[in-house]
Amino acid sequence: MDSSESGKPETSSEEFHSVSLELKPSEQPSTAGAAPPAPPAPGPAKGGMPTPTGKPYERWVILVVGCLGGLLASIQSSALVIAFPKLVAELGASIDTIMWVLLSFLLVVAAVVPITGKLGDMFGQQFLFNVGFMFFTIASLLSGFAQESLHGTDLIGYRCIQGIGATFLFSNSVAIITK
Repeated sequence: MDSSESGKPETSSEEFHSVSLELKPSEQPSTAGAAPPAPPAPGPAKGGMPTPTGKPYERWVILVVGCLGGLLASIQSSALVIAFPKLVAELGASIDTIMWVLLSFLLVVAAVVPITGKLGDMFGQQFLFNVGFMFFTIASLLSGFAQESLHGTDLIGYRCIQGIGATFLFSNSVAIITK
């Protein structure tokens, strides 16, 4: 069927793309008596991240606390290497037990970081960062009270708890800082 038979004019694709949809000033709708446009709603800005709120010094506090948490957790992964001879002597532990004390922290961190990252997305990074600091601090305190009678086996458990706290710090500190 021909376009002349259907009654519709023929238009080429070039003509179709050159059509402008701009309104002339005389054709624009009147805004007299209309309410002014609403300001943008608070909430996620471009990229889905919340807009920064608060005073500038609060941002610095967040940066310092986030970096400090990540630093403390990463230092803990190797800090006991320095105390290795003292731990063997004071706790009466074997070298194998002290190696497990060192490795338990690293194994827990390696295994649990992806899980705590997802939990941070689900329940909020700031809340879980604070929970991680609590776990990390309590486990550090308990590590200082390791009993000689247990020959370092209790220290392995405390280091595992410390590792769980460290994973909350690792996985959420960067997310909090970049908000």
